[in-house]
Amino acid sequence: MYVGGAWLAFAACEVAQPARVPAAVDAGAYGAPLDASREPPQRDATLDAEAGSDAATADVPPAILTGFSRARNREWTRETTSDDGRVVTNVDGGFDLTKPSIVIVYASPNGNTLEQTLGRKRNEGESFRYDIQHVLAQTRLFRGLVPQKNVVLVVLEEKALSWPVWVKRHSDAPARARALLLAQASFVPSPRYVWASHSGGGSLVLAAIDGGRDVPAEVDTILFLDSHYAFEEKSGEGTKLAAWLKASTSHRLVAIAYDDRNVLLHKRRIVSSKGGSYRATDRMRVALQHAGLSFGHDHVGPFDRYRAADDRVDLRVHPNREKRILHSALVSDENGYVFGLGLGHGAAVEARARFGRPRVFEAFVDPAPELGVGDGGAANVPVLADGGEPDGDLVLP
Repeated sequence: MYVGGAWLAFAACEVAQPARVPAAVDAGAYGAPLDASREPPQRDATLDAEAGSDAATADVPPAILTGFSRARNREWTRETTSDDGRVVTNVDGGFDLTKPSIVIVYASPNGNTLEQTLGRKRNEGESFRYDIQHVLAQTRLFRGLVPQKNVVLVVLEEKALSWPVWVKRHSDAPARARALLLAQASFVPSPRYVWASHSGGGSLVLAAIDGGRDVPAEVDTILFLDSHYAFEEKSGEGTKLAAWLKASTSHRLVAIAYDDRNVLLHKRRIVSSKGGSYRATDRMRVALQHAGLSFGHDHVGPFDRYRAADDRVDLRVHPNREKRILHSALVSDENGYVFGLGLGHGAAVEARARFGRPRVFEAFVDPAPELGVGDGGAANVPVLADGGEPDGDLVLP
């Protein structure tokens, strides 16, 4: 199967990754200028040393990585399946047990496969969905910016490609969701988690927040990428998030949204009269205020930004006066995913994992497979003229 740019059956497949993050570019639309004098992060030297070793040895994973196969860029990849769906885990070739580890658990959006969520370049006629998230490429960029840490990526695909449906299907969804998010990458000792999601994937994360008295202390970042429209203050989620934020200065909440209230697709509003992430962001902010957090407000480019807890809460909303569908553009075109990962890792990292166009991760995107190779993905639905895309979760709750 084609995962993350590599056929797992051919573990020796090698394609060189760019040696470094691309040179500094002009300031992004909403970011500070990058420091052109600063040397871009280098590829982990352990990978270069490994590349010269005996091929048979190089393609045997360390004992701790049971079930993994060698993939592109000397990464290790493993896919597993369960009654809930498929899970792919991606580990850098330089994985080192002596380093602290970040485990990113990313709940995939409605209607998207694992392969489409990971992302790659696409051939003519292939589904647009391969080009709307690029979670793997953005993770690779982040890895290069924090070489002192292991960065493990875990992507969860619900078997019917809808986490909201999964939540409704299981009466024990909160406890089950929490166990699912915390059970990943069990081979990593004492991991620090990032719970990330896009679109319907946010339903899984919100269910996990509901699944206990407190948000787990080992979760450092919760990142909602236009995925928090199921947030409700009456559920107690705001109180739990506020307590979690107050418990540690390492805890961070990021939510990125746009004004989706009057966006039309085929003459039909894409969100219900009370739905969408614009309204959910307001509910989240109010709930956190009721729980004792004080917010400041400013603008970053066209985005309204609401910050609290010494900037560890960062809520951004695009006003979307042109009424476009910006749903997945927030993840990739605006670099929203890598931006959320980089926050809190220092000014140099934040400058390179900046928010705003153009994309900063293009050098890390896998090429398209040869024609006739790959899973083909979902139906080949054309990208909308405004750069958005129809999504499987319309009308959003």
